[in-house]
Amino acid sequence: MPAKGQLRSALRSGNIPIFDDIDFTRLNAYINTHEDALTTSLGTQGLAEFRKVSGQGELLIREWKESEPRIAGRVISKLYRFLNIKGAAQHVMGAIQGADAIAIDFLKAGIDRWEKEGTIEAEKAETLRAYLSSGTVNNAIHRMGVHMVLSIVIAIPIPGLRSAARFLWTLFFWFKFQLKRVFRRPGPDGTKPENIHNPLVMFIALIPGFGAVAYLGARPLRQKILIRLMLDQSAWKLPFNLYSRFRLRRWFSPNSAITGQEFNIAGLPESVSAGSKDVATGAVEP
Repeated sequence: MPAKGQLRSALRSGNIPIFDDIDFTRLNAYINTHEDALTTSLGTQGLAEFRKVSGQGELLIREWKESEPRIAGRVISKLYRFLNIKGAAQHVMGAIQGADAIAIDFLKAGIDRWEKEGTIEAEKAETLRAYLSSGTVNNAIHRMGVHMVLSIVIAIPIPGLRSAARFLWTLFFWFKFQLKRVFRRPGPDGTKPENIHNPLVMFIALIPGFGAVAYLGARPLRQKILIRLMLDQSAWKLPFNLYSRFRLRRWFSPNSAITGQEFNIAGLPESVSAGSKDVATGAVEP
């Protein structure tokens, strides 16, 4: 019979039936919570040895468990994770909190790679970084990061589930924006803020795989250089070295011979664009 509070942990880890099992999650939490009391009773060195033994025990028990078929336990563990809606929701919401950082890091990594490869000049690379950090695109970048997170953390292998999640997420904020727009007064110039959760974004969100970058359909991100950047960075991360094998760089990255051509990124702040408003369009001839 499981001890009080041990049944849920056993279901989650698949340790059913319970036999010589230790809930290391609770044990480590106990050590951290009662660190001062354990230091007093065991001493600093004793507590360090306790932590070391606990870590070693967890590794050894995990190896022991993984070496056995444990068919019933594995099935029960998967069913628990599938039916644990609260836990799944908490996992998704926790991942979404850092969504904007995921998207911005993904794009800036592509800019750094272009600059290192000599595909784009340092001045133009800095202009792109400044544009991604500006207020005009910050919200759209965050929403795109949410779509990227939803495409990763939803592990349930149901066809179309990730696409449906992205679509419903965008649809919710589209309705929310429309309600605010009805009751919000126009700005000093008589204009109202633009809804980045537009039907184009919702349509792209339904496309498997590519829907993760659906917010490229939002006006602040609907720039040729940004679309090329996202496509090139996505292709560069393909497995089995497909980027080099199929020479995908010539299709997505800007051609160094054309980097002198100028175009203005719509919405780029003047303080950023002054003296460096020309950025490569990246019109590549195959």
